[in-house]
Amino acid sequence: MKSIAYWKITLVTAKFICGMSWTAGGVLDAASDSLPYHFIRFEENEGYRAGEFTGSEGGLKLLQGDARIIREDGGDAGQCLEAASGNPYASIHFRGERVSLNQKTYYEVWVRPSVTPLAKSEEFMDLDGAVLGFFSEGPDVPATFHAYHSLPENQGYWVSTGVSAAVGPSGMAEEWIRIGVCQNLATGNWDLEIGGEMVLKEIHSGESLQKDGIQLWLLGHEERANRFDDLLVSPVEPDSLRLGETKHLPKGRSDMNGQAEQLDRAGERKVGRKQDNEDRRRNDAEINENAAKIKPKSLDFQMDIVGGGTQHGKFDGIGSDPSQTFLLYSPQYDDDGNPLPLKVRIQCDSELAEGVDLSKILWVVTEKPPKGNDESLKVIAHGTFKTGFTQIAEIPSEWANKGTQIQVGANFVLTESP
Repeated sequence: MKSIAYWKITLVTAKFICGMSWTAGGVLDAASDSLPYHFIRFEENEGYRAGEFTGSEGGLKLLQGDARIIREDGGDAGQCLEAASGNPYASIHFRGERVSLNQKTYYEVWVRPSVTPLAKSEEFMDLDGAVLGFFSEGPDVPATFHAYHSLPENQGYWVSTGVSAAVGPSGMAEEWIRIGVCQNLATGNWDLEIGGEMVLKEIHSGESLQKDGIQLWLLGHEERANRFDDLLVSPVEPDSLRLGETKHLPKGRSDMNGQAEQLDRAGERKVGRKQDNEDRRRNDAEINENAAKIKPKSLDFQMDIVGGGTQHGKFDGIGSDPSQTFLLYSPQYDDDGNPLPLKVRIQCDSELAEGVDLSKILWVVTEKPPKGNDESLKVIAHGTFKTGFTQIAEIPSEWANKGTQIQVGANFVLTESP
């Protein structure tokens, strides 16, 4: 019978670690900063049931019109949110606590917008002042993404990004497209990525951005719908988080990292229609200014088996220490019955703070400490986060079916032992 092992993980506190060929000594600061973020995937296990969207699930509130949670035909990416067509058009609002680092907040969302006339300039999304439209100047003119550049005196211009996308018979973009926004709180400006490539920088939002809060609007149209998925708000670049790995995106979306096949980037980047800030669609539906802000989730320590074993579940707060998590897994074996080496993806942002050197944040895999004695432990593997927030640790086969422990911190000192 194949054995089952428990893997003990310490999230934000660490004791002392010693090793056979290496020793590690030090204490991980229990007050180290975690990485807060908002991430809405519109999945059933998050409380989003397929069908009519009526309430305030996950902090999203339907202000007017109709919306629904759907699963696209033939798609294996799970569910998404559709801001349905109708009169009044759908307006879905999110109010959350601001997450930022070095005065920057990053937004990422996958979209399938529907084209509308430039003459009407009806935006489909407003990310706390980063306003986007998907417009066409005529029936035979490509549908192009536009950004709203605000000016003093409550006015602004729609600016073409030069990026167009193919649309289907319904007027909706045929492919899912990844939109990325970097908002600079110090300047009030924002940068725009479409399909994984930067297209415009230093777009002025015209907003007095709140340091402690954000507001987002996902919008529909009277005659056409817009679709949204995987909404992320983060204090660091989304690519560094690898959060897309937590959702199985359909082929052609994740594999191309958001670079849709039918995006055309050859268009002109030109100033378009002038519009008053008061005409923006965020003002059409009343919001509760006193509503509580949704608290962000905390991304401290994430790990998963990615090779050499089968993961069965995670259990938080086992025993008297709520900071401990146990991962239940079973090793895989070769043809001779020997366990395979385990490959573990470790993602840790518990030590993020301004000025922190990623090469000084270490991960260490040790044997499971004996009860009542954790001052002398075998170090099985170790490394740093120098190359990014996510690392792959390989656990030798002889430890694959034994209890082990992972600890992460910035204050470990590794020295050779006799």
